[in-house]
Amino acid sequence: MSDYNPLTEMRFLTSDIQKALTSLPSDKATKQALRRAARVLVREAKAWAPVGPEDDIHRGALKRSIHQSKRITRRGLGSYSVSVGPIARGRVQLYRAKMEEEHLYMYRGYQMASQGRMAEEFERTFTSVIKRGR
Repeated sequence: MSDYNPLTEMRFLTSDIQKALTSLPSDKATKQALRRAARVLVREAKAWAPVGPEDDIHRGALKRSIHQSKRITRRGLGSYSVSVGPIARGRVQLYRAKMEEEHLYMYRGYQMASQGRMAEEFERTFTSVIKRGR
């Protein structure tokens, strides 16, 4: 009897294909373009975020805490996502939801960014990375 197992062979085959597909320039370009589009959203959300009262020690903490996540999550073949929002510990974590309900800073930031600037940045970055071949 041989040690041939069709499931093992199939697993090796699909993992090789996945490795090849993730090393494609278009896949890398998608990731870089996604990060660039997320930066546009961060800028817009920070512009709409409330600063806080003058006498507050934590004045501007919410605005400073808005970032994109470091990790890009893979949603499928060639599909990725990145989180954008207040990423902080301490007092900001306690009141960020309430501030979003009152001021809608993330929603307004998304609305402004999605009116063309985010898509433009994505397309521009994607095409430049493909042209460079990285």
